[in-house]
Amino acid sequence: MKDNNLANSKQSSLKGNIILNTFYELLVVIAPFVTTPYVSRILTSSGVGIYSYTKSIVTYFTILAALGTITYGKNIIAKHRDEKRQYSKIFWEIELLSIITSTICLSIWAVVVFFYSEYQIYLLILSLNIVSVIFDISWLYSGLEKYKYSISINSIFRIIGIICIFLFVNDANDVEIYVFIQCSTTLFGNISMWIFLPKVVSRVKIEVKSIIFHFKNTLIYFVPTIATTIYMVMDKTMIGLIVNDTSVSGCYEQATKIIRIIEIATFSGFNGVTGSRASYLVAKNEQNKFNVLFSKNFHIMSFLTIGAFFGLICVANTFIPLFLGDGYESTIYLIYILAPLIFIMSISNILDRLYYIPNSKRRQSNKYLIIGSIINFVLNLCLIPVLSSYGAALSSVISEVIIAFLYVKFSNNTLNFKNLFIILWKKFFAGLVMFVICLGINIVLKNHLESYWILSLQIISGFVAYVFVLFLLRDESINIVLNTIKNKIKNKKV
Repeated sequence: MKDNNLANSKQSSLKGNIILNTFYELLVVIAPFVTTPYVSRILTSSGVGIYSYTKSIVTYFTILAALGTITYGKNIIAKHRDEKRQYSKIFWEIELLSIITSTICLSIWAVVVFFYSEYQIYLLILSLNIVSVIFDISWLYSGLEKYKYSISINSIFRIIGIICIFLFVNDANDVEIYVFIQCSTTLFGNISMWIFLPKVVSRVKIEVKSIIFHFKNTLIYFVPTIATTIYMVMDKTMIGLIVNDTSVSGCYEQATKIIRIIEIATFSGFNGVTGSRASYLVAKNEQNKFNVLFSKNFHIMSFLTIGAFFGLICVANTFIPLFLGDGYESTIYLIYILAPLIFIMSISNILDRLYYIPNSKRRQSNKYLIIGSIINFVLNLCLIPVLSSYGAALSSVISEVIIAFLYVKFSNNTLNFKNLFIILWKKFFAGLVMFVICLGINIVLKNHLESYWILSLQIISGFVAYVFVLFLLRDESINIVLNTIKNKIKNKKV
C-alpha cells in the first residue's frame, strides 16, 4: 500500500513538474513574445535587428562562461538527489567553477567591447548576460525536480520586465532601453533563485580536485552546447556580417523567435522535466518504467509538434501581418521554411534528454551535433550570400534533418525508423486534413472577412479537425490524453 502511495505521489509530482517547467520555460520566452507586437512596431525591423545581431555575439561568451554546467549539473544532481550532502558538495563545486569561467569571459568580453565601436553601447549593456551566468542555478532545482523554487520569484521579474517594456520603450531610439530591460530581467531573475538555496543544500567542504573533475566533465556537455549555438545563433551573426542589413536581421529574429516559442510550448517543457526523471530511472536500472516514460512522452510530443507544424504554416500568412505589423513580410516566407524545425528538433531533443544523456552517451551524440553544425556553417557560407536570410533558414532545416537522422539511427532501438513511421503517419495525415481545411477557409473568406476573424476560424477549425481525425484513427496520443483525464477525475472523486 505504501509503495502504491509512493508511486502515485511520484507520478503526481512528475505531472506537476511538467506543468511548472512548461510554465517557466514559456515565461522565459513568452515575455518577449507578449511584447513583440508592440516592440516590432516601435523599434521597427531595424531596431529588432540590432538587438538580434549584438545578442548573437554575446551569446558565444555566455555559453563559454557556462560551459556545459546547465546540462551536466542537472544530470549529476538528479543522479544523487537522494543524498543531500553529496549533491550539496557537487553544487558548490560546479557553482565555483561557473564563477571562475564567467570571470575569465567577462575579462575577454571587456576587450571585445572596447574595440567594437559600431555597437559598443549595446554590447556594454549585454555584459549583464555574462554576469547572469554566475547566478543561474536553475540546473540545481531541475536536477532535484523542485521547479517551484526556480519559478516563483523569478516569474515576478519576468512580468516586471514586460511591464517595463511597455512603460519605457516608446520610440525607435529606445533600443538601448529595450536591451537593458531584457538583460536586467534575466539577471535579477537568476539572482532571485538564490533565496530558496538554504532550503535545499547544506554547507560542505569543497575539494579543488573535484572542481577539476567537474571541469573535464562539463567540457563533454560544452561541445554539444557550442555546436547547437552554431546553428541556433551563428546564422544571426553571419546574416549581420554578410548581408549587413538590420531590417533583414530583424525579420529573421522574429521568425526564429516564433519557432522557438512553439518549440518550448510543445516539447521543451516535457523533455526538460522527464529528462531528470529518465536519469533517475536509468541510475536505478528501472528499464520498464523508462520505456513507458519514453513512449508516452514521444506520443504526446509528436501530437503537439506535428499539429503545431501544420498549424503554423496554415495561419502564417494571416497571423504575421496581424502580429508584427508592417515591414515583416519576409518573416512569413521564413516561417514556411523554418516550421518543420518544430517537429524535426523534437526528435533529436527527446532522444538526447531521455536516452543519450541518462545513459552517459553524450560523447556519442556530440559527434552528430558537430557534424550537423559543420554542415550548417558551410551551407550558411554558400547560401546566405545568394539567398540572404532564406539561405540561413534552409541551412538550419537541412542540418537538423541530418542530426535527427543520426540520433534515431544510433539510439539502440530506443526509437527506430519503423516505429517512427508507425507512431507518426496518423498525425501527419490529420495535419494534412487540417492544412486543407485552413487553406480553404483563407481562400473562400479572405475577401469577405477581416483577417482576425479568418485567423480565429482557422485556429478553431484546424484544431478540431486535427483532433477529430486522430480520434477516428484511434491514435495512441488521444488515448493517453483521455486516460490522463479519466485518472484525474477518478482521483478527485476518491
